Amino acid sequence: MIVVGFDLSHTRAGVVGLYWGGKWTVKLVFSNVISLGGMKSAKVYGRALDALWASTVKVPGESIDSAVIERIPQGELMGCARGVLEKRNIPYILISSTQTKKLVGGSGKASKADVARVVRGYGIEFPGDEGLGSDLYDAAGHALVGLSKKGMPL
Repeated sequence: MIVVGFDLSHTRAGVVGLYWGGKWTVKLVFSNVISLGGMKSAKVYGRALDALWASTVKVPGESIDSAVIERIPQGELMGCARGVLEKRNIPYILISSTQTKKLVGGSGKASKADVARVVRGYGIEFPGDEGLGSDLYDAAGHALVGLSKKGMPL
């Protein structure tokens, strides 16, 4: 089972796919980040997400089960991510960063570093990401939430 996590913003978007085969092992299937430089156009953002998706989501023999999108104030960005998923008939849920912090980090007040520490506990590393806003670690945290909703213990 593969779940994709989206961490979206107007400056940098992270997308991470995690695989869980029913055991304690979680594997990183793909990750990518796109620097958007403050794009304001939803149309441009949608094309960027489509390009990002096309360049990263190639998993032979596996299909993507679902996705988790961080709920953010910029509704047009979430709409673009939803459009990318709906085009491919992939179900998704919207989740707040507080919910991810609570489920992954143990508290709604957990820091980005706390979430990153849990992700690293699964053997998943994104060198340098913490210095750039932790978008990949956050996206991986969202994907872990999605896997937990499918039965994986956190």
